[in-house]
Amino acid sequence: MTSTPPEPLPPVAPATPAAPAVTPGAAIAPASPYAAAPVTGYAATPVDPRREKNPFGIAALVFTIVSILVPIGFLIAPIVATAASGNDIGWGVLGGIVFFVIGLAPAAGLALIAVILAIVSLVRSNRKALGIVVLVLSGPVVLVGLLTLPAFLNGDFF
Repeated sequence: MTSTPPEPLPPVAPATPAAPAVTPGAAIAPASPYAAAPVTGYAATPVDPRREKNPFGIAALVFTIVSILVPIGFLIAPIVATAASGNDIGWGVLGGIVFFVIGLAPAAGLALIAVILAIVSLVRSNRKALGIVVLVLSGPVVLVGLLTLPAFLNGDFF
């Protein structure tokens, strides 16, 4: 079984386009189609040195992240402690679920602060994305956490 080498491609003659008339201050066409075009005659848009930030939205996002992590920490801690002591992991999972519900009460307070900051962020700023994200993320935490709050106030958990 012998194979023949492929035939070479015929040479391509370089294209010489007609030189267009160049006006002063205009960009010159690049030599290669893959080269970047030079930027000339470009009027830069003014940039405000005091670019508006959204501090209320950032603070609300931090409170939201903490309010989500608190119950998760309450869930994981008993499971890890039970696994480290060598006991049956099922008791750790059961304790983790109970502590998760207990952790929702302080998380609801943090999420409520986050919702208030998000509303302030939406009212005071032109940048509304963080406020909307915070409302979407912390709203369920507030609602579920406030449902567990009466049990704490009544003393049923302790």
